[in-house]
Amino acid sequence: MNPLSTDVNLASSSAPKKERNHVTIKVQRQHVFDIYLRIKRDLPLRELKICYCDRLGLEYDTVRFTYDGIKIGNSQTAEELGMEDGDVIDAWSDQMAGGGGGGAAAAVFVFVV
Repeated sequence: MNPLSTDVNLASSSAPKKERNHVTIKVQRQHVFDIYLRIKRDLPLRELKICYCDRLGLEYDTVRFTYDGIKIGNSQTAEELGMEDGDVIDAWSDQMAGGGGGGAAAAVFVFVV
């Protein structure tokens, strides 16, 4: 079990009203850390994408991000896309890497303001 997933549930269930301006999004990529980012709903998602790439040491131009199968534009916001707490963004690498093993993915919780 992942102890960080409990933190996400606690944050959403006990958040004060002013926290409605934020949303917790999971960014996932196969065989890599799942990163939970808490962002302002009106923040351009470019900031989330840059943060994810920085955390994993990826070049920004080599990763594509999709939500519900649709590519996310840099100026789009979580609010525009109707994102809710716990929604998932998929990160797709344009680079083909050697077969990094499977195993359980860890999770990291990050706040972006």
